Amino acid sequence: MKHSIKKTMGPITALALLVLPGLTFTQDPKPFVSKHKGVPVLLIERVEQIDNLDQGDIIGKNRADFFAVVSINGVENKTEVYAEDDAHPYWEIPLDMRSRYSNIVICIMEDDGGLERKDDHVDVSPKPRNKDIRLRYDRFTGRVSGEVNGQMGQRFILEGKGDDDVARITFKIHKAM
Repeated sequence: MKHSIKKTMGPITALALLVLPGLTFTQDPKPFVSKHKGVPVLLIERVEQIDNLDQGDIIGKNRADFFAVVSINGVENKTEVYAEDDAHPYWEIPLDMRSRYSNIVICIMEDDGGLERKDDHVDVSPKPRNKDIRLRYDRFTGRVSGEVNGQMGQRFILEGKGDDDVARITFKIHKAM
């Protein structure tokens, strides 16, 4: 019996297919591909509502419509809207390559378009009375500091505390491949 194993499968998956021939594995149909190859980027992988952000939605869809406004050394970058309560948008924001440091402010908003016209400022900061995440990235050392401390490539998960419109965010700074 001949087995063909795709290159995208890891050794554990391949072993499971050989040992358990009836077992199937599902993979994301659209794997994430970076638009910024070789450049350090802030990658927002996930935004998950904790509070119900669309209470009283007239249409009744009752689903969060997240977007991010990320400031890199004072330059604002706005992402597209991603409409899911547990969103996996994979938003990429390239960091400033002209400077050693990138001062980063991550602001998550919930789009209330239509008749409401007032977007909600989502709390993703673990600091009370502060909704945004403030970071500093050192491109010479790869160090990330501010509301989190770590290194390039490290995944951070933060949840808002003490304010309304709370959500959890998963992000990292990495070199896009």
